[in-house]
Amino acid sequence: RHRPCDALLQVLAELAILGEEIDRVSRIVENMGTPPSTAAQTDLNALVREMLNLYDKALLAPRGISVELNLAAASISFASNADAIKQVLLNLFKNAANAMQDGGKLAVATAAEVFEGGRRFAELRVADNGPGLPADVRQRLGHHPETQPAGRNGIGLSIVANLVADFDG
Repeated sequence: RHRPCDALLQVLAELAILGEEIDRVSRIVENMGTPPSTAAQTDLNALVREMLNLYDKALLAPRGISVELNLAAASISFASNADAIKQVLLNLFKNAANAMQDGGKLAVATAAEVFEGGRRFAELRVADNGPGLPADVRQRLGHHPETQPAGRNGIGLSIVANLVADFDG
């Protein structure tokens, strides 16, 4: 009896995702060819929650993927391109969903005040318990997406690596 309501909620969740994606892509297109400006301060924890609110019900939950969220107690403010961080999260969520069609666990965590090489960073960790990538695909990660073979295995992770490198992550 509750199926029509569930279907409507699913459609509404998917429409919300489409709207967010259209807005994000529009911002990227609008900024093409313009020099980067000073990035606004963004709360990493709020951004993670926003992305999970958008994609959990439409992408993860339908595949039986549970989300374990372990965010830093205090907000983590950073000056970077929030759209790039959103793209990183989206690619990692999609990768997990594709790898765990029959269920699994996705863990998302943040930490502040992480020091590496004498520099201070915020940490964003995304892990899943999917089967992982074959060794040959792992070796290609971080290379340009156009060098990926047919089937596109690992292309989302290559994009993630490039985006993270772009903001010195």
